[in-house]
Amino acid sequence: MRLLRSDRDTLRLLLEFAKMPSDEAAPFKQMYDELVGGGRADLTDAERVSVQSAFERHGVANLQYPSRKTSYQRAQDRAAAAFDAMPRPKHPPGK
Repeated sequence: MRLLRSDRDTLRLLLEFAKMPSDEAAPFKQMYDELVGGGRADLTDAERVSVQSAFERHGVANLQYPSRKTSYQRAQDRAAAAFDAMPRPKHPPGK
C-alpha cells in the first residue's frame, strides 16, 4: 500500500532523514522554505520528480517509523507494568 504525501511532507522527510552533503541538500531546503513560507503553492513536475528520486535514492521511503501510542495506551501499559511489579505470594493460600 502506497501512502500519498504532500510535497511539503516529502521534502521535510527528505531533509530530516536523508544523509546528504550540504550542496546537494541546498536546493531541497530552498524548495521547502518556499513551500512553508507561502512563496509557492506546490512544486513543478520536474522538481517533484527530482525530489521523489532523491527520496528513493537515499532510502527515506524504506524507513520504518515507530507507531505512536495514544495516552490511553501508555496509561494502560503503565498500569499493567505496576501490577506485574507487585509482590507475589510465596505459597498458595491455605485451606
